[in-house]
Amino acid sequence: MSELLEHCEVLLRSGAYECRLIAFDWNFRHSAHLEAHHFDLFESWLRQYVNSWPDCDDLCTHSLGLVIATFPGVALRVIPWTREANRWLRRAAAVSLIYGLRRGLLLADALMVAECLLEEEDELVQKGCGWMLKEASKSYPDDVFEFVLRYRGQLPRLVLRTAIAKLPDSQRQQILKHKVTSH
Repeated sequence: MSELLEHCEVLLRSGAYECRLIAFDWNFRHSAHLEAHHFDLFESWLRQYVNSWPDCDDLCTHSLGLVIATFPGVALRVIPWTREANRWLRRAAAVSLIYGLRRGLLLADALMVAECLLEEEDELVQKGCGWMLKEASKSYPDDVFEFVLRYRGQLPRLVLRTAIAKLPDSQRQQILKHKVTSH
C-alpha cells in the first residue's frame, strides 16, 4: 500500500487535474488496505492538493469517507475543519461523512458538522452541507426533519432546500410553510 500511496503522491504533485483524478481513483481501488492512520495522509492531501470541488468530493466521498466510516472516533477529527479558512476543508468536513451516511452511520457527527456550519457564507460549502444532510435524511428522515425545523431560521436557504429534498412531502411542507429567509 505504501508504494501505491507514493505513486499517488507523485501524481498529486504534478498539479494536473487528470493526475489527481487518477491518484484518488487508484487509492480508492485499493481501499481494503486503508487504516485509521491514513486519515492524516488524506488530510494533508486536502491541504496541499485539493483546489476544486471535484477534487474535494472525489477524495472525501471515497477513500477519506471510507476511513471515517470504518474507524470509530475518526469522524470527530473533521469538526475543527469547519473553522478553517480553507473552503475545501470546510466543505470536506461535511462531504467526508457522506460515505458513512449512505451506510446508515455517522448521524450524530453529521448534525454536529451542520450545526458548526450554520453561519457558513461560502456557497460551495453550503452545497456540501446540504448534500450531507440530504444523504442523512435517507436513513434518518425524522432526525434531519427535527434538525432543520430547529435551525430553519439560521440555516442558509441553499442548505435548507437541499437538506429537505428527500424528506416526505408532509415534513417538507411543514418546514416550508414557515418563512424561509435567504442568507
